Amino acid sequence: MAKAEADESAEAYAEASALFESARDLSSGEKARALALGHSKFAKALEIGTRFSETMDIGLHASATEQLESAAVCYLKADLGSASQYAKACKHLFDGYVYMNRASKEEDHDKKVKLYSVTEKVLQASASSFGKAEQPKKREQVLKLLEKVSEDRELAVSLTELFHAPLVLSSTTSF
Repeated sequence: MAKAEADESAEAYAEASALFESARDLSSGEKARALALGHSKFAKALEIGTRFSETMDIGLHASATEQLESAAVCYLKADLGSASQYAKACKHLFDGYVYMNRASKEEDHDKKVKLYSVTEKVLQASASSFGKAEQPKKREQVLKLLEKVSEDRELAVSLTELFHAPLVLSSTTSF
Protein backbone atom coordinates (compact mmCIF):
# COMPACT_ATOMS: atom_id res chain seq x y z
CA MET A 1 0.00 0.00 0.00
CA ALA A 2 2.89 2.38 0.79
CA LYS A 3 4.33 1.70 -2.68
CA ALA A 4 0.96 2.48 -4.27
CA GLU A 5 0.70 5.74 -2.31
CA ALA A 6 4.23 6.76 -3.29
CA ASP A 7 3.61 5.99 -6.97
CA GLU A 8 -0.04 7.15 -6.95
CA SER A 9 -0.58 4.13 -9.16
CA ALA A 10 -4.05 2.71 -9.74
CA GLU A 11 -2.48 -0.64 -10.63
CA ALA A 12 -0.49 -0.77 -7.40
CA TYR A 13 -3.65 -0.02 -5.39
CA ALA A 14 -5.46 -2.83 -7.27
CA GLU A 15 -2.63 -5.20 -6.38
CA ALA A 16 -2.76 -4.12 -2.73
CA SER A 17 -6.52 -4.67 -2.68
CA ALA A 18 -6.11 -8.21 -4.01
CA LEU A 19 -3.39 -8.98 -1.46
CA PHE A 20 -5.56 -7.77 1.42
CA GLU A 21 -8.44 -9.87 0.07
CA SER A 22 -6.13 -12.91 0.18
CA ALA A 23 -5.07 -12.01 3.72
CA ARG A 24 -8.73 -11.86 4.73
CA ASP A 25 -9.22 -15.41 3.48
CA LEU A 26 -6.27 -16.55 5.60
CA SER A 27 -7.36 -14.69 8.76
CA SER A 28 -8.87 -16.70 11.58
CA GLY A 29 -10.41 -14.05 13.79
CA GLU A 30 -13.44 -11.89 13.03
CA LYS A 31 -11.63 -8.62 13.74
CA ALA A 32 -8.64 -9.65 11.63
CA ARG A 33 -10.97 -10.52 8.73
CA ALA A 34 -12.79 -7.20 9.12
CA LEU A 35 -9.45 -5.34 9.16
CA ALA A 36 -8.16 -7.11 6.03
CA LEU A 37 -11.47 -6.52 4.25
CA GLY A 38 -11.38 -2.86 5.30
CA HIS A 39 -7.87 -2.51 3.89
CA SER A 40 -8.95 -4.25 0.68
CA LYS A 41 -11.94 -1.92 0.26
CA PHE A 42 -9.81 1.10 1.09
CA ALA A 43 -7.13 0.15 -1.46
CA LYS A 44 -9.87 -0.48 -4.05
CA ALA A 45 -11.31 2.96 -3.31
CA LEU A 46 -7.90 4.54 -3.83
CA GLU A 47 -7.45 2.64 -7.09
CA ILE A 48 -10.78 3.97 -8.35
CA GLY A 49 -10.12 7.38 -6.79
CA THR A 50 -6.82 7.68 -8.65
CA ARG A 51 -8.66 7.12 -11.92
CA PHE A 52 -11.39 9.54 -10.81
CA SER A 53 -8.86 12.31 -10.09
CA GLU A 54 -7.46 11.87 -13.60
CA THR A 55 -10.82 11.90 -15.40
CA MET A 56 -13.37 13.46 -13.00
CA ASP A 57 -15.77 10.73 -14.19
CA ILE A 58 -18.74 10.93 -11.81
CA GLY A 59 -19.34 7.17 -12.10
CA LEU A 60 -15.88 6.52 -10.70
CA HIS A 61 -16.62 8.94 -7.85
CA ALA A 62 -19.70 6.92 -6.89
CA SER A 63 -17.72 3.66 -6.93
CA ALA A 64 -14.84 5.11 -4.92
CA THR A 65 -17.10 6.58 -2.23
CA GLU A 66 -19.04 3.32 -1.99
CA GLN A 67 -15.79 1.46 -1.31
CA LEU A 68 -14.74 4.07 1.27
CA GLU A 69 -18.05 3.79 3.10
CA SER A 70 -17.69 0.01 3.16
CA ALA A 71 -14.10 0.30 4.41
CA ALA A 72 -15.22 2.63 7.20
CA VAL A 73 -17.78 0.07 8.38
CA CYS A 74 -15.20 -2.73 8.27
CA TYR A 75 -12.78 -0.66 10.33
CA LEU A 76 -15.48 -0.04 12.94
CA LYS A 77 -16.10 -3.80 13.12
CA ALA A 78 -12.37 -4.23 13.71
CA ASP A 79 -12.51 -1.57 16.49
CA LEU A 80 -10.34 0.86 14.53
CA GLY A 81 -12.15 4.16 14.89
CA SER A 82 -9.23 6.22 13.57
CA ALA A 83 -9.04 4.15 10.37
CA SER A 84 -12.78 4.59 9.97
CA GLN A 85 -12.34 8.37 10.35
CA TYR A 86 -9.57 8.28 7.75
CA ALA A 87 -11.83 6.52 5.25
CA LYS A 88 -14.59 9.01 6.02
CA ALA A 89 -12.18 11.93 5.50
CA CYS A 90 -11.14 10.54 2.11
CA LYS A 91 -14.79 10.17 1.09
CA HIS A 92 -15.46 13.79 2.00
CA LEU A 93 -12.36 14.84 0.07
CA PHE A 94 -13.57 13.03 -3.06
CA ASP A 95 -16.98 14.68 -2.60
CA GLY A 96 -15.24 18.04 -2.28
CA TYR A 97 -13.45 17.49 -5.58
CA VAL A 98 -16.79 16.84 -7.30
CA TYR A 99 -18.41 19.98 -5.90
CA MET A 100 -15.32 22.05 -6.68
CA ASN A 101 -15.31 20.80 -10.27
CA ARG A 102 -19.03 21.57 -10.65
CA ALA A 103 -18.57 25.05 -9.19
CA SER A 104 -15.70 25.91 -11.51
CA LYS A 105 -17.80 24.93 -14.55
CA GLU A 106 -21.04 26.59 -13.40
CA GLU A 107 -22.01 29.65 -15.42
CA ASP A 108 -24.90 30.82 -13.20
CA HIS A 109 -23.15 32.97 -10.61
CA ASP A 110 -25.69 32.36 -7.83
CA LYS A 111 -25.37 28.58 -8.27
CA LYS A 112 -21.57 28.90 -8.44
CA VAL A 113 -21.54 30.63 -5.03
CA LYS A 114 -23.76 27.92 -3.54
CA LEU A 115 -21.60 25.14 -4.96
CA TYR A 116 -18.44 26.73 -3.56
CA SER A 117 -20.19 27.08 -0.17
CA VAL A 118 -21.11 23.37 -0.24
CA THR A 119 -17.52 22.55 -1.21
CA GLU A 120 -16.26 24.50 1.80
CA LYS A 121 -18.54 22.58 4.18
CA VAL A 122 -17.52 19.21 2.75
CA LEU A 123 -13.82 20.07 2.92
CA GLN A 124 -14.24 21.28 6.52
CA ALA A 125 -15.75 17.88 7.34
CA SER A 126 -12.83 16.18 5.60
CA ALA A 127 -10.25 18.22 7.53
CA SER A 128 -12.07 17.47 10.78
CA SER A 129 -12.10 13.74 10.07
CA PHE A 130 -8.40 13.76 9.14
CA GLY A 131 -7.78 15.49 12.46
CA LYS A 132 -9.76 12.83 14.34
CA ALA A 133 -7.79 10.16 12.45
CA GLU A 134 -4.58 11.81 13.70
CA GLN A 135 -3.39 12.63 10.16
CA PRO A 136 -2.07 16.20 10.50
CA LYS A 137 -0.36 16.30 7.07
CA LYS A 138 -3.52 15.23 5.27
CA ARG A 139 -5.51 17.70 7.36
CA GLU A 140 -3.15 20.50 6.34
CA GLN A 141 -3.45 19.53 2.66
CA VAL A 142 -7.22 19.75 2.88
CA LEU A 143 -7.04 23.07 4.73
CA LYS A 144 -4.87 24.50 1.92
CA LEU A 145 -7.43 23.30 -0.62
CA LEU A 146 -10.18 24.80 1.53
CA GLU A 147 -8.35 28.15 1.50
CA LYS A 148 -8.28 28.10 -2.31
CA VAL A 149 -11.98 27.23 -2.47
CA SER A 150 -12.80 30.06 -0.05
CA GLU A 151 -10.94 32.51 -2.27
CA ASP A 152 -12.84 31.20 -5.32
CA ARG A 153 -16.14 31.58 -3.45
CA GLU A 154 -15.30 35.13 -2.39
CA LEU A 155 -14.54 36.04 -6.00
CA ALA A 156 -17.79 34.42 -7.14
CA VAL A 157 -19.71 36.43 -4.50
CA SER A 158 -18.08 39.65 -5.70
CA LEU A 159 -18.96 38.92 -9.30
CA THR A 160 -22.52 38.01 -8.34
CA GLU A 161 -22.89 41.33 -6.55
CA LEU A 162 -21.67 43.13 -9.66
CA PHE A 163 -24.15 41.29 -11.87
CA HIS A 164 -27.02 42.12 -9.49
CA ALA A 165 -26.05 45.77 -9.00
CA PRO A 166 -28.20 48.28 -10.83
CA LEU A 167 -26.66 49.90 -13.84
CA VAL A 168 -25.66 53.44 -12.88
CA LEU A 169 -25.33 56.02 -15.61
CA SER A 170 -23.08 58.97 -15.12
CA SER A 171 -24.94 62.20 -14.31
CA THR A 172 -22.27 64.19 -16.10
CA THR A 173 -23.19 62.86 -19.50
CA SER A 174 -23.84 65.74 -21.88
CA PHE A 175 -26.31 65.78 -24.72
